[in-house]
Amino acid sequence: MNVIRNDLLQWSVEKNPDNTVIHLKGIINEEFTYKELLSEIQERRHLPLRIHLKEIKRINSMGIREWFNLLRDLQWETKVVLSECSMIFTEVLSQIEELGYGCFIESCYVPVWCDHCEEEFEIRINMTIPLSENPADIACPHCGDSCSVDTWSLEDILKKQKS
Repeated sequence: MNVIRNDLLQWSVEKNPDNTVIHLKGIINEEFTYKELLSEIQERRHLPLRIHLKEIKRINSMGIREWFNLLRDLQWETKVVLSECSMIFTEVLSQIEELGYGCFIESCYVPVWCDHCEEEFEIRINMTIPLSENPADIACPHCGDSCSVDTWSLEDILKKQKS
């Protein structure tokens, strides 16, 4: 597994026999040198690709442009799966239709607010099953009170995504 770093974004690539997995961590902005990442994985474009986005902390407008460029230039021959999209990435994904660019969104993190203790936390939503089958209520990890999970922003993502 190779780890590539710039000041704000790190990525690692796992080259498994049956797929390629990319883990991104940090901030996606204009310094995202995706061509270096592409050169490392391009010879494997016939294998499924999974991109883990749990540790994306921020994506700005120039980062969105670079993300589009990455997905456009991938020209992947098989399924590209976005996995564990961070709350920040999910928020942008729900606002910008093209951010998924033909990828399959497997899972997203959404914020949950506890009215009782006024704490926010996040939970992972499985996008491979109907949203109604994900938990509608969850216990607050801070106080134990029941909190409602709001998945309305994910409805649009599901409608847009490629199966």
